[in-house]
Amino acid sequence: MQSYINYFTIIAAAGVTRMRPVHSIVPFSSLDETFAPGLKGVMGHGPVRVGSQAANQTQHDAYGSVVLGAMQMSIDERLPKVGDEALFRQLKRLGEHALRYAFEPNSDILEYRERAKVHAYSAALCWAACDRLGQFAHRLRLSKRARYWHAHAVPITDKSLAEVWHKKRGALTGALGHSDLDASVLLCGDLGLFASTDPRFGSTCDVIRCELMRKGRITPYMADDDFGAPETALLACSFCHIGALCLIGRKDDAQQMFDDSFERGNAFGRLSEDIRPETGELWGNFAQAYSMVEIINTATRMSSSWEEEGWARV
Repeated sequence: MQSYINYFTIIAAAGVTRMRPVHSIVPFSSLDETFAPGLKGVMGHGPVRVGSQAANQTQHDAYGSVVLGAMQMSIDERLPKVGDEALFRQLKRLGEHALRYAFEPNSDILEYRERAKVHAYSAALCWAACDRLGQFAHRLRLSKRARYWHAHAVPITDKSLAEVWHKKRGALTGALGHSDLDASVLLCGDLGLFASTDPRFGSTCDVIRCELMRKGRITPYMADDDFGAPETALLACSFCHIGALCLIGRKDDAQQMFDDSFERGNAFGRLSEDIRPETGELWGNFAQAYSMVEIINTATRMSSSWEEEGWARV
């Protein structure tokens, strides 16, 4: 864990203004996306691509993601080195970038290729960067810096919620000022951008379940992208929906959906990136880290705490 967080802080210390969302495991190797015309692809589906266009995309949620990861050092006493003021100074650079780019169009976590907008999730992660820096400063007793970051987080909250809430649809939409749904907004409840008891969040869960669910699977969105309308469902989105159901107290629905999604793994319990709702076939990258991590995250949300089970503190 310590080495993992050190990797985050190295990025922060570099003072970058544009963080690449994807890095190769082989240093300095190219991730530029190219086509392999000689390959037909699985079951004849093509074109086959090598590399990842996401490596050259702008995704402003990255700043908040790094701050959220590094915040573990400020609270986890199991780590050999606890977060200090030096770490805070490194991370505040990312907070300044988050302030600057919170409302700038970008590709967002779903890696939209031809749809640069001010996405709700990216804005929420920029808010999270500011909010967590405020919490970090408070723990370090840096009162002036804590007030600074909390004061800058509030306007992001106000603008985001005002412009993504679509009253007619009764849902939080995927981008500020737009009406298209996007399942990534389900993650905003866990961030604390708004309370899980906020009726807008519960209504959003219902609308997404109604409009983005196919055969029990949640598609990330339904609007056409450069590949056309999505034909498969993103498994991570289904688990995010399950987590959202837990947050709003609908654990029976969450349990049923979790059991069904979990059982779709192969003989080794591995899941792919996507699933074809009509057949249950696993599609896309395999095994997919997002899918496997969301199993853990969702199972944790669904589990009762020791206090709920009556265990005494040791």
